[in-house]
Amino acid sequence: MNINIDLLKSHEVEQSVLAGGMTRDGVMILESFQVRPEDFYSNRHQMLYKAISDTYKEKNNIDLLLLIEHCKKKSILDKVGGTNYITEVSGCLISITQLNAYVKILKDYRLKRDVLGISKIVELKQELEPKELLNLVQEQILSVQKKTDIEKTQEECLRGYLEAKEKSYIGENEEDNAIKTGLWKLDAAIHGFSKAELITIFAFSGVGKTTVAGQLALNIAGYSKKKVMYFSLEMTYAQVMDRFISNATDIEHRKIKYLNKGELTDEQLVKILTTASQINQYISIYDTRYLNDIISKIQIERIKNNVDIVFIDYISLIQGVQANEERLRIAQITQKLKALANTLNLPIVILAQAAQAAEKKNSDNYKPYEKLSDTDIADSASVFRDSDTVLGIYRNTILDDPGAQRDIKIDYNSKDATINPRCVNILIKKCRNSTKKTLSFRWEGSKFRISNYEQ
Repeated sequence: MNINIDLLKSHEVEQSVLAGGMTRDGVMILESFQVRPEDFYSNRHQMLYKAISDTYKEKNNIDLLLLIEHCKKKSILDKVGGTNYITEVSGCLISITQLNAYVKILKDYRLKRDVLGISKIVELKQELEPKELLNLVQEQILSVQKKTDIEKTQEECLRGYLEAKEKSYIGENEEDNAIKTGLWKLDAAIHGFSKAELITIFAFSGVGKTTVAGQLALNIAGYSKKKVMYFSLEMTYAQVMDRFISNATDIEHRKIKYLNKGELTDEQLVKILTTASQINQYISIYDTRYLNDIISKIQIERIKNNVDIVFIDYISLIQGVQANEERLRIAQITQKLKALANTLNLPIVILAQAAQAAEKKNSDNYKPYEKLSDTDIADSASVFRDSDTVLGIYRNTILDDPGAQRDIKIDYNSKDATINPRCVNILIKKCRNSTKKTLSFRWEGSKFRISNYEQ
């Protein structure tokens, strides 16, 4: 059998993966994907990757100098190509965000080689009886599957499940508990945001989905002391932080944004600076727009145990995904984010726009729950399908205009956002732990805050 070995390996891909392994973030990604020396075709690269892995395990760190010193100590420096070759390889990775793609290519080549290896074994065992030959092939295929399948066995899954339940029962397994949102009625209804779930918050433009997401992030960081990654694709770090500080300090957003000395006391300035530092301890704000970059950052922080929940504001602004139609592009994004939430076992909260065509329902003829339907998420039904929990946000934005309030019978005691400008309704549209329902919360738009009504 003539085999073109060039179709079963890539020298450049192997170098790129090795280069990624020479950085601390990169080697942690490779460890999480269970990259092994035998995944490389080149013997030299197999040896070099083992050296990278051993260096990291020994030093809990990795860089070019540490790797070279390890190779000297193990007397393998010449075998892996010497200092010059290691230095050359270290510069082969353009971006750490591409490492996921290179690892997939590396493992695909390994799988091809293993499968073709079975055909070689069959060629050498032609004297066997057909059934014996079939058994041999099946054994070899199982062997290949075990090498490529990193999922747990059923026994391991059951053992982990039973251990988790025992710990939960005696109150020791906080890791598996849902993350409380700090909004009492929402937590009572959906039992918080569960691990490995994709949660979607959607609303019409200007209603306040960013305010709701920001409030949830602050509650989760402040009350639960959970680490939050907040991807803001609409606003800068400073704009998001200004809103967070206004919410947390009760200082008008305008004063924080423009910071005019005559309008702020020294005590207020100290409060702003102190609050910013406190928020920064638990909430990391990013403006990354490309999906691969977002995924890589989340993976790295998860490996470092630096993230418990992720917010992405908002999904339509994510770039780096190509498709003929917008709905197909969004579908690819939600599928990847759902898979990421599953793989990393953490909740990912995405914000989505409601279709503008649905705003015609913003009239007195519809009850709050009816003003956003399951099909009103803009661009793609896949958002609703892929999400474990879907929350709609309704607020009567017409009441933001003081002039319009004169023409409408306002009731500040009502829990219906249609007639109360100080109320926002959260509509549970989908949740495995709850029935569909409408919840009411206090709205303070000037401070980008929503809060609980007293129970």
